[in-house]
Amino acid sequence: MPEQPQSPSSPAGQNSRIPLWRALVYGLGSLAGLGGAGMNSLSLNIFNITLGVDVALITSAMGIVQFVGILLDPVIANFSDNFLSRWGRRRPLLMVGGVIGGLSFAAVWMFPPTGWSQHQYFLWYLGFSLVLNLGNSMYGAGYFALGIEIASDYQERTRVMAIRSYFSTIAALAGPWLFFLCQLSIFASALMGARWIGAIIGAVVIGAAIPCAIFTRERFVELVKKEAEPIKSPWEPVVNFFKTVISIGNNRYFWMLLGAAVTLCSGLSLFEQLGNYVTYFYVFHGDTVTGSQFTGWGNTLGVALSIFAIPLAQKLCNQLGKHVVLRMALGWMLLGSALKWWCYNPHYPYLIFVIPFFYSVGISSFWMILPAMQADVVDIDELRSGKRREAMFGAVTSLGFRASSAISIILMGLILKATGFVRALGGNQPPETFLRMRFLYSFAMAATLLISLLFIFKYDLTAKKMEDVRKELERRRANV
Repeated sequence: MPEQPQSPSSPAGQNSRIPLWRALVYGLGSLAGLGGAGMNSLSLNIFNITLGVDVALITSAMGIVQFVGILLDPVIANFSDNFLSRWGRRRPLLMVGGVIGGLSFAAVWMFPPTGWSQHQYFLWYLGFSLVLNLGNSMYGAGYFALGIEIASDYQERTRVMAIRSYFSTIAALAGPWLFFLCQLSIFASALMGARWIGAIIGAVVIGAAIPCAIFTRERFVELVKKEAEPIKSPWEPVVNFFKTVISIGNNRYFWMLLGAAVTLCSGLSLFEQLGNYVTYFYVFHGDTVTGSQFTGWGNTLGVALSIFAIPLAQKLCNQLGKHVVLRMALGWMLLGSALKWWCYNPHYPYLIFVIPFFYSVGISSFWMILPAMQADVVDIDELRSGKRREAMFGAVTSLGFRASSAISIILMGLILKATGFVRALGGNQPPETFLRMRFLYSFAMAATLLISLLFIFKYDLTAKKMEDVRKELERRRANV
């Protein structure tokens, strides 16, 4: 990898715009998230719906992976914030983590097709999921931190995240199609399809991670060399993590964003997986091929709408402020979530395609804006603490995501059972079972969106405030 530039930041008002090609390379790196999208799409569809493994076993494994990540993320984040090399703090993590993630995702689906007990499937899935989790943690820590430090001013951060969002929509496009692709007639079985799809996605993950690691740039290498301290004990990363949590306790903007994001992710983890079951067994009476095809086309429509929504959201952010547009996105999603009650209808299945106009537009805008706002929050922290701690902020954020996701995933399996769903009945579930599933999928998810919206009700970091912060930080850095 080429050596890093030696200047920690540019003078205020100069060279704040990142070359388009470098922003594109950074955006390409988001395709390494295809491994996570693939696991979300295929885990229950292959192990539960195809192989008949108990849903509680698979969701328990998914929850264990998240809890392990809670311990792993602060160690990797602290390592990244204090790692010194000729290639920087972040890019080695991108390279190694991307390769581990791609290879392990391909390996998840390579188990024997027959002759195993449910617990053998459980152990195989758990083992490779933990390896994949290690790769994703390494890559995610570097990618999150790099996204925060890659741009310096309020509007440029929105531009870079908008470019990244275009690439992220490709991962969003692929995910819901994967189970349908696994069932194509060119494959002997859905499991054989999963093996081929897993190998292709694994190659894409590695192919996206390596250019991002080679060609991106870090702005604070020299500054961190003056601040970084050697790790003295194996427990120090965890201790530093909790010190960071305590030290950012008065950064209310961070907690507002974290609360909004964690609440949204909890709702998605807890209720959105029910969407596949509602689609396959309620709308299409157990026809998983047609159901997965409709899911894929609905998501394709959502991605197309997202492509148009991203520049609109970027423009609105520049005019109204990122926090205002983030509220608008959550409110739009809330309306779409409520509409699921009427649009998932076995008599009018094409009404499913109404939902992306609300849901996909809102969620793509949310995930474009949130990272740009998180970068502003890290600047506020540097103004108060004098330290650049992007990766540790990422670790705190990841802890919130992982803890809520772990709990939600485990609860989702229990909730699915509590609705009365029995896999063997297919599309012939009792009416009350479908009623419970539909209520949770629409109105319970809408309630979590309302709570997420309330978290950022008083968020007020404007472009003017952040420009003043940037100028002060660059003045300080020039004196280091």
